[in-house]
Amino acid sequence: MGKLDQYKIAEEPFYQSQADEIEMYKAAYTNRMPVMLKGPTGTILAECKACHDANPDNHVRLIGYDNYAQSQGASMVIYRGKGFK
Repeated sequence: MGKLDQYKIAEEPFYQSQADEIEMYKAAYTNRMPVMLKGPTGTILAECKACHDANPDNHVRLIGYDNYAQSQGASMVIYRGKGFK
């Protein structure tokens, strides 16, 4: 067993989808369209806002990871720090 094997996700975490959201997310991914999170997962955005409020001089970046490929899937700056345009 390699050093990184302990960090690999052994099984997919439980997720209860709502209506046809999985198909919609797959279609958005296929067409390279951004997706706005809402509902329980929208708490991520509240965390980003709290981080920005606590650190207004710094960028706040949201990074999504692909648990299958074990790599970064998406990355975006949610808030820019003061002085950046």
